[in-house]
Amino acid sequence: MESLIELARMKELLSNSAAVMPANPRGAVQRYFGFPRMDSIERLDDDERKAKRELVDEVRKNLTINLDHDKMSKQFAVTIRDHGMGQVPAMMHDTLLSLGQSDKADKPYLIGVFGQGGSSAFSVSEYSIVVTRRAPQILKPGEDSGVGWSIVRAIQPKGRRDLYYAYLAASEDGTVPRLDGAAADEAGFTQGAHFCHIKYDFGASDSAIARLLYPALNHVLFNPVLPYNLYALKGTPEPMLGTAQRLARQARLLGRQVALDKAFAAQPT
Repeated sequence: MESLIELARMKELLSNSAAVMPANPRGAVQRYFGFPRMDSIERLDDDERKAKRELVDEVRKNLTINLDHDKMSKQFAVTIRDHGMGQVPAMMHDTLLSLGQSDKADKPYLIGVFGQGGSSAFSVSEYSIVVTRRAPQILKPGEDSGVGWSIVRAIQPKGRRDLYYAYLAASEDGTVPRLDGAAADEAGFTQGAHFCHIKYDFGASDSAIARLLYPALNHVLFNPVLPYNLYALKGTPEPMLGTAQRLARQARLLGRQVALDKAFAAQPT
C-alpha cells in the first residue's frame, strides 16, 4: 500500500515540487486515489457509491496476495505483488532487503517507519524471492530501468544453534543481481515489487489456512487505507475491503437497528 501511495506522491512532486505532503495515509489516499475510508463508501448515495466502487475495483488490481499450496510437500507459498514505485537494483539492498533502516520518518503519509515490517516475513519462510523494478515515471536521469532480484534464506552455521538470514548478493558491496530493461520487458515484469515467501509457516494445520486467511486478513486490516485482491487457492480474486466495509454495508441494507444494535435483558450488577 505504501508503494502505491509513495508513487502517487512522487508523481505529484514531479508536476509541483512545492506540493504540501498529505498529513496521514488516509489523507493521501483521498488526494491521490479519490476515495474515502472503505466503510464510508457504503454511506454515499447510490450513484456516488457506484462510482467509488468502480474506482476501488480499478485500484485493487495494483495490489494482490496469492496463496499457493503444494500437495506433495504440504507447504504453502505466499506471494505479494504490487504495481507501485518499485526500486532500482542498486538501492535494493539498502531498502527492501535492509533491517532497521527507513526513509519514512519524515513522511507522515506512510505507515511504516522502523525498517522491520515487511522483512519480518523472511523469518517465517524457508526461502523468499524478491524482485523489483522502478516505475518509469519516476526514474531519474541515468538510473537503471532494469530489474533487481535476490533470494533470502535461513543459514544454520555448523556447531551453532542460532541461525541467521542472508540474501544473495552479486558483489561484495551488497548489491543484488539484476536484469536489464530489455530482459525485464521480455519477461513481462513491469514496475513494482514481487515478494514470494516459500514454505511460509502459518503455525496452523494445512486444511485451515485457506479457509482462515480471508477472515484473518479482514480482521488484521479491519479498515485498510487501500483495497487489494486475494487469491487463496483460487483463480478468481476476492476483493479485500475490510470488515468495516462489510458492517457498513449490512447497516445500509438492513438498517442500523437490525444490523448493529443488540438488546440484552437487564442484569443485576
